[in-house]
Amino acid sequence: METTTCEAGRWSACSLDCAIALEWIEANGAAKFKEAILDVAGDLDDLKHITEQDFEELVKGMPKLKARRLRASLVELGARLA
Repeated sequence: METTTCEAGRWSACSLDCAIALEWIEANGAAKFKEAILDVAGDLDDLKHITEQDFEELVKGMPKLKARRLRASLVELGARLA
């Protein structure tokens, strides 16, 4: 599998899973928060397992409606958030 530099800048190499996660993050309007999201999860499967506590930490400082849209996107992805 070919690796490239991760756009989030945290890893020297970015797996295909990371690239797919970055694409999902950008498609769901959260590109500004991609580093914070990737600190919690390295791929989409990880995001499906995000807990309520993880989510609350993730959205600190995020505009309220952006957080609501991100929550809805995560639930659509398969996360079990209230």
